[in-house]
Amino acid sequence: MIQTLKLGKNTMTTNASLVLKRLILFTFMFAIVGVYVFTRSFAATSSNPAADINGDGQVNITDLSFLLSSYDQNTTQCITNTVYKCDLSSPSDGIVNIFDLSVLLSNYGTTTSICSPDFSSFGYTNGTLNSPPACWRPYADSSPYNQQLPDPTTTPLDPNSANIVNFINTAYGSNGFSNLDISNTPANDTASNWDHPLYWAHAGDPSYTINDTLYGCGTSTCPSTVLIPSGAQHALKGDGHLAVVQPDGSEVDFWQVQNANPLTSGGTLTVHAHGSLPITGSGCCGNSTAALQGLAAGLIRGQELQQGVINHALIINVQCDSGGHVFPATGNGQACANKTNAPSEGQRFQLNMTDAQINALSAPDYRKIILKAMVHYGFYVTDTGGSPWDLHFEPAIDSTSFGAPNPLITYVKNAGLTTADTYTLTFNAGVDWTKLQVVNICYTQGTCQ
Repeated sequence: MIQTLKLGKNTMTTNASLVLKRLILFTFMFAIVGVYVFTRSFAATSSNPAADINGDGQVNITDLSFLLSSYDQNTTQCITNTVYKCDLSSPSDGIVNIFDLSVLLSNYGTTTSICSPDFSSFGYTNGTLNSPPACWRPYADSSPYNQQLPDPTTTPLDPNSANIVNFINTAYGSNGFSNLDISNTPANDTASNWDHPLYWAHAGDPSYTINDTLYGCGTSTCPSTVLIPSGAQHALKGDGHLAVVQPDGSEVDFWQVQNANPLTSGGTLTVHAHGSLPITGSGCCGNSTAALQGLAAGLIRGQELQQGVINHALIINVQCDSGGHVFPATGNGQACANKTNAPSEGQRFQLNMTDAQINALSAPDYRKIILKAMVHYGFYVTDTGGSPWDLHFEPAIDSTSFGAPNPLITYVKNAGLTTADTYTLTFNAGVDWTKLQVVNICYTQGTCQ
C-alpha cells in the first residue's frame, strides 16, 4: 500500500514536471515570436513557402499554433490537422522540433510566394534525379492554371452553371472521379499508362529529329529537333503522351509517340501531333490534348501531397464534351451525342465547400488536399475519354525511368496507408459533387465587371 502510494506520488511529480517544462518551453517560444514579429513586420516575402503551413499566403500565428500543437512529436503532419505538414525541415526528419520552429520563425510575419527555382537544375544528371520541389508549379504565376479563386460563395458563375453541373452528374451514366492506381511498377500505374510524362533535358542528351505523320505542329513555335534524356518513356497506352522541357525553357509536347520505350539513343521521333510552349508562360498551347493545353498543367505530384498543399488548378478528362471550347482552351474534344449542357473544353469548375467542411470529412489526407485545391484553384476540362471523370497525376515513369521510386507511392507509405508498391487512390466517398459550380470565364480572363 505504501509502495503504491509512493509510485503514484512519483508519477504525479513526473507529470507535473513535464507540464511545467512544456509550459516554460511554449512561453519561451512565444517570447521569441514576439521579437520576430517586431523585427520582421515589414518583410514582404518568405523565402520558404513551407513555413506557410496552412497555405493561406501568410506565415502567422495560425501556422505557429499548428506547429506548437505538434512540437516534440514523432510526426510529419500536424497533430491537430493532418492535412498540413508540420515537419518543415528539409530533408524531413520525421519529428517536429527546434529545426522546424526555426524554419517558421525565420519566415514569420511574411507573405509567401510560390517558389521559382532554376528549372535547369531539374531532371536526371550525373546519376541523380532532381525532381521539382513541392512548392514548384509549371507556368507563370499569371497563368490561368495558377490563378487562385475567390471564396466559392462570391465566385462569378457561368449563367448555365447549374445545368452543366447537373449534366456531368447525370448524363455520363455515373458521376464522380474514377479510382486511380499508383505504383512503382509502370504497367500497374494508371498515370504512366494514360497521363503526361514530363522530363527535363540537358545539353548532351540524345537529339531526335521530329517526324510528325498526322496532325503536325499546331503552335507558333515548331521545333524540328528535340533533346530527350536517355531512358525517358512516353505514356504506355494509346495517347502516348510525352513532354520534354528543353534547356532554353521550351516545353515540347507530343501525342501518340510511335517509338518503342525507352527512348535512349536519338535519331527520329515519330509522332502524330506536337507543339511547343514556354514552361514559364501561360500554359497554352501544346497541341497534344483536346484543349491544346500544355501537358505539364494540372498534374498532382507526390511532393505536393507530402507538403500538404496543392498551389495550382487541376485538370480532368470527361467522357465527352460540348463539341466546343472556352478560354483558356483552344481546341475541342469528342462531342457527346446530346451536347446540350455538356461541359466545354476549358470549362473551369470549383467545389463549393469550406476548408472546415473538408477537414470534417472522414477521408484520407490526400483526398482532403485535392478537394481543397478544387476549392481554391478549381479544375479545368482539358480532354475527353474520361470514365466518367479522370484526374491527372504525375506518372511513375517520370522517376522509375531513372531508378527512383514513384513519389506518390513514397507519400502513401509515409502516410501509413500501405506498405505495398501499388495502392488505389479513391476520391468520391463523402463528397457531394452537386456542390460543384462552373466559374464564369470572365474571372479566368480577368474581365469581370
